[in-house]
Amino acid sequence: MPRNGNKYFGGYEICATGIRNFVAKVGIPFYSFDACFSKHLFYKGVYGNLVALVDTKADSLTNVPVALTTEESELESLYSGLFKVSECNNADSELAKQMKEPLSCVIGDGASQFFNAAQRTLGFQKSIATCSLHVKENARKRCKTGWNEKLFWRLQTARSRRERDGARATIERTFSPAAVNYLRAELDREMSDRGRPWTRFAHWHKGICTFGRKGTNNPVEQEHSRQVPHRHHEPNRFLRSWLESNRDKENVILEAADKLVGKILTPWADRIFENNHDAMMTCRIGNGNVMPIINPDAAVEVVEPNANGNLREVHRSRRNIENGADQTSSRCKHRGR
Repeated sequence: MPRNGNKYFGGYEICATGIRNFVAKVGIPFYSFDACFSKHLFYKGVYGNLVALVDTKADSLTNVPVALTTEESELESLYSGLFKVSECNNADSELAKQMKEPLSCVIGDGASQFFNAAQRTLGFQKSIATCSLHVKENARKRCKTGWNEKLFWRLQTARSRRERDGARATIERTFSPAAVNYLRAELDREMSDRGRPWTRFAHWHKGICTFGRKGTNNPVEQEHSRQVPHRHHEPNRFLRSWLESNRDKENVILEAADKLVGKILTPWADRIFENNHDAMMTCRIGNGNVMPIINPDAAVEVVEPNANGNLREVHRSRRNIENGADQTSSRCKHRGR
């Protein structure tokens, strides 16, 4: 708004429909929302960005901008516009269906404006994630003494309740009271019915997959960093630069598609499949570690840990051990964590 008080710019909401349809069909279900501020001399409004995750390789199609909106400040309407222009408020929208899936990650920076807009569009049963980097920065600002970033990430990446409680106890002994109280409230809130999960434990508890992103909102944050030079322009010129960037993304997508004609998997995915399709993975059940099977030809049944915490292997071909017919089946000595 110039000094004379006249308003020359109203706003816009725009969606790259081709990219939207593409990410809805084949993209990784990770949808990142955030706002950034204009750096123009007169226009001091806000841009809203929706960025999708297409793959996880750093120098590829990782972050793909889908929609862009403007508003005079970070209002709920900024984010509602992103959902509306990308047609996520349409019940038949393929993108909306993907976002509503429990496994998909819809993530913002924790702002109530985004959270309310997302739940109004996607339903109150959909868990909306919060960026762990924003939680970290808020905790750091409150921590006057004892700040240790490794302790924070130990809490954020904890896989079990035991690890989570242990990291939390260490933080409460180390961080200053203001930071401890903030993190305690955030941990309690993220596990509630309408909580905003930001730790790995809460993501798993709510069935959200973050595809190795540690619960961070970095697809849209990385897009914002690339937009910094253009945010000094007036809004219409900024829009033109956004469109040019999307056109470049579309060309890369089309070139990649030409290489995959007639193929079921990408070359990279095909190689990973060939290397791992007959591999065996270990997993954790309860508080115990399930160890890799020594003899893969023998069927193995894993039972619950006994009173002293040890796990047992029972070979189906040796089910007579209780009758004393075969005393060679031994108890596994690996303790559960």
